[in-house]
Amino acid sequence: VFSIAVSETGHIWVADRDRNEVVVLSGSIEDLDGYDASSPLGDHHRRISGIISPQQIDINPPNDPDGPGTIWVGSRDAGVTKIAPNGAILANSVPTGFPGGEVKSVSVNSRDGSVWVAGTYNLALAKLSRFGEELLNAGFPAVFLEAVSVDMTDEAAWVVWGNSDPTN
Repeated sequence: VFSIAVSETGHIWVADRDRNEVVVLSGSIEDLDGYDASSPLGDHHRRISGIISPQQIDINPPNDPDGPGTIWVGSRDAGVTKIAPNGAILANSVPTGFPGGEVKSVSVNSRDGSVWVAGTYNLALAKLSRFGEELLNAGFPAVFLEAVSVDMTDEAAWVVWGNSDPTN
């Protein structure tokens, strides 16, 4: 497991990087205590395959027109994907300047459902609409981007980065 997020609807989303899957769990604490989610589908879970090396998950706002409990998941090789709790793929995007499609970090703007994505080796930051359309793209020469988070006071993005030269 590489990342986990819980929606306001009670869905628990898990990035299973080794199996190239995202798992969505639902149910009460009693339902999930000791629950075996290893099969593709069960009473309280669904496995969504085809997400290559999912790295980070963030939850959409509850007022998202695509429905409550939807997520954005960033992957190592396939950009960023918006997924509904029923497993439907709602959007997929590989932003400009993301060679190989690596997305290291995602952060959803809870006001409008847009999503900021950052990549480590592509040295880029992008803002996408709730439909996955690229709205903004910025390069960061000579730094590794590690994480991004939306500041809800002004809807700007904060970025954690480091120097690409391991000796500095």
